[in-house]
Amino acid sequence: MKLVKKIIIYIACLIMVVLINFGLPRFMPGDPALMLIGQEGVAVTDEMLDDMHEKMGTDQPIFTQFAMYFQDLLEGDWGFSYQSKQNVSDMLSSAIKNTMLISIPAIIFSSILAIVLGCLAGYYQGTPFDNICTGILIILYAVPMFLLGMLLVYIFGFRLQWFPLGSLQSVNPGDTAFAMFRDRLWHVFLPVLTLTLSSITSKYLIIRNSVAKERTNKYVVYAKARGLSNREVLFKHIFKNSCQPFISVVGMNIGFIFSGSLVVELVFSLNGMGTIIYNAASNRDYVVMQGAFLLLSMIVILANLLADIVSALIDPRIRRGTYDET
Repeated sequence: MKLVKKIIIYIACLIMVVLINFGLPRFMPGDPALMLIGQEGVAVTDEMLDDMHEKMGTDQPIFTQFAMYFQDLLEGDWGFSYQSKQNVSDMLSSAIKNTMLISIPAIIFSSILAIVLGCLAGYYQGTPFDNICTGILIILYAVPMFLLGMLLVYIFGFRLQWFPLGSLQSVNPGDTAFAMFRDRLWHVFLPVLTLTLSSITSKYLIIRNSVAKERTNKYVVYAKARGLSNREVLFKHIFKNSCQPFISVVGMNIGFIFSGSLVVELVFSLNGMGTIIYNAASNRDYVVMQGAFLLLSMIVILANLLADIVSALIDPRIRRGTYDET
């Protein structure tokens, strides 16, 4: 039942995001139609304003506007950018692919590293490995993501010239599929590394603390008495009972990685959601900003919902609502 309640909460959050996304540009000071016409550098007349309002649908009652807006969302029509002269859905679908190209590998690699390092550090708590690993990752967490990205670009891109300074592919990436894949991998390595290093600490600390707590339980002593190796005890028994809070924090961390990828894209000159949002904010293209805000919000909400579903599948106590998080 607890999972059902969470699903209802996430649906309510999604509805709230849609309402905010609809209401913000309509209730902000100023006339968006006047702003759009003014950017074209022509004298604004009442007829031009009325025509623009009709195109935007803002001449209709507010409830009619929302009904039209919601119907367009369901049909995949997220508006039209009068500045870029493109459909917003086309712009976002192209940009989100590039964002996912660096975000998804970062989520996977940071999770794997956090599991391995966190399990070892928690199991051998207080050892030099634990102290060194925890210290390094806390320092990394304190470094701003844009600064870490700039340092990696300067060291490995500018000074050593091991990796390109930016973009997603070379001018001539190659003729074969393998050559193009290798070229793309070469270009995304530093952005993925930046996101991975910036997002690993929270997951590492969660799994480390959970393992350190679990290793003092009686079943661990019993497992060792049966002659199981440290690796078997750690990964077959302790980790299994420690992964529930880890899964929850991974869901929350996805939002951090996607928001961080916007900064990383600007540092590495990648044409993703970060570039789209930056250009839209600079040009006051509110339609594009609306679409980007809605898309990223939906991704974060769905990621957290998925994490809760996985947690419920792993631990039946969550489905029954009897799990004590303390």
